[in-house]
Amino acid sequence: LPFTMEPDAALAMFFDLDNGDDVPPLPSSSDDGLSSSEESELDADEQIDFGELSEMSEISESDDEPVAPARGRGGPPGRRGVRRGRGRGRGRGRPARDRGRGRGRGRGRARRGDDENDVLKTWSDEDDDAYDGLPPFAPQRAPGFHPPPQFAPHREVDFFLLFFTADLVSNLVTFTNNYAADHIAGKQSYANSAGEWTPTNMVEMYHLLALVAYMGLVRMPTLNSYWSKSPLFHGNWARAMIPSRRRFKALLCFLHLSDHRTEDAANKLRKVGPVNDYILQRSQALYHPNQSVSVDERMIRCKGRFGFKQYIAKKPVKWGVKVYALSDSKTSYCWSYEIYCAQHPESEKGKSHDVVMRLSAGLEGQGYMMFTDNYYTSPTLADSLQEVGIELVGTLNPRRTGVPFVLMNVKQFDRRAARGDIRYVRRGDNVFLQWKDRRIVTMLSTIHSATASVPVERRRKVNGQYELVQIKKPACVEGYNQGMGGVDQFDQHVAAYRVLRRCKKYWKTIFYDFIEVALVNSYVLYSLWCDGHPEAFRRPADHKHLYYRACVIMQLAEIAADAEVPLYRRPGSGRAAA
Repeated sequence: LPFTMEPDAALAMFFDLDNGDDVPPLPSSSDDGLSSSEESELDADEQIDFGELSEMSEISESDDEPVAPARGRGGPPGRRGVRRGRGRGRGRGRPARDRGRGRGRGRGRARRGDDENDVLKTWSDEDDDAYDGLPPFAPQRAPGFHPPPQFAPHREVDFFLLFFTADLVSNLVTFTNNYAADHIAGKQSYANSAGEWTPTNMVEMYHLLALVAYMGLVRMPTLNSYWSKSPLFHGNWARAMIPSRRRFKALLCFLHLSDHRTEDAANKLRKVGPVNDYILQRSQALYHPNQSVSVDERMIRCKGRFGFKQYIAKKPVKWGVKVYALSDSKTSYCWSYEIYCAQHPESEKGKSHDVVMRLSAGLEGQGYMMFTDNYYTSPTLADSLQEVGIELVGTLNPRRTGVPFVLMNVKQFDRRAARGDIRYVRRGDNVFLQWKDRRIVTMLSTIHSATASVPVERRRKVNGQYELVQIKKPACVEGYNQGMGGVDQFDQHVAAYRVLRRCKKYWKTIFYDFIEVALVNSYVLYSLWCDGHPEAFRRPADHKHLYYRACVIMQLAEIAADAEVPLYRRPGSGRAAA
């Protein structure tokens, strides 16, 4: 029944009576065959109180307004009924006034972040928002490469060995030999003639690292093709690094990064913990980032069965191990990272807030600028970072907790605004800004002025022809585009020559990523060293990342620059096999 009618009028309309007809009486309990005692036992929800329905009405009618047809069920044609959303609303046990309408989580509730002091401004306002929150940069160490004492490199591999040091590789050799000695009985195909494990050594372990990196440069259809006897596959250098295919598979089978006898079963990263901590410690000790740093997530490709596998639909690598990374925006050096395994307790401020605070440990009070995307950016994070002396610039989800309520009607602003228009709200050091380009971009910055801008050109179609027009681009958007690409550039280096190969153990894919981190970070250090010492290395004019990797692989495997390509030769034969 329409909620705005009086009970008698509603009954008259329900029974289709004219104004002069009498309303039939309501049926009594005896007409339904119910006794008075049974009637009293009716559930309260089954009894209709027309007075209560009338009081709950919030829809008003006017004689001057056209009457819209009713939506949803209930209500006759030509009368305004109750507007109902599709589906069932959340929280069905709450009163109707407090309940959200339709699908979604309580859309009828008041928005958090509404502030009476919020003032919405645009380009045309006289207030130019003259704010410059750029902090003075006072790092604890000079930004750049910090080599260990008495470091005098004369080969490219010397920079890689700063990460995979002799101490680290020695531990890998010990852990691998211990694990193989305990489990060789179950893998007799990898045993020697005496049925025992042939211990590996540091030279062979470095050759294994070189071969894994080489497989990222030179792709073969199968793993066995690297040792193929066919002349079609001659010319690769796998046999020069590890002569036997069987030995290579044995090393990968028994490779271990930790002591299997003392592993903590409750630690999800127990298989990679020692190497993970060591690579992270070396990455931070050898380099100090520039003022602009960025935080983003990376993905290590893996579809194995383990508890912390992640799926991110918008990433090029959708399935795998998620890694939170902090990189230098200028050099793409990965200074800090954290493998996500859901072991850290989450605070009331949220998981994304906690991740950024852990990654930024060691940068407090030095005037750093951090760039994040809308997964991390929030007013809470901006306040927490400013408390420790770090500024924040990032894209923002307008429905985040703490965002001004006046900025939440994004669709309405998109319809009314022209390309290049902005609107913003200033709250102390934080400026919340929305700019319309091809779509609405929402930003949060603690260092930029809202009205500072740079001119940019965009194409506009006029009379079937495209012409260039100039619009204003906020300075915070321009700064974000320049400072946010650190992690993405690091991923581009990794993806170009990825050493990852399919394997059954998820933790081995993480180990392959450690090799990638060491190769990319050492390449950054090598480039910085060559810029400061141009006489140290003779680099070709087209020197790139590929050249550096090739040099590291050859030097790790102890392959001379003029060495001949190893060919398979039959035993007792002086010529290569056909």
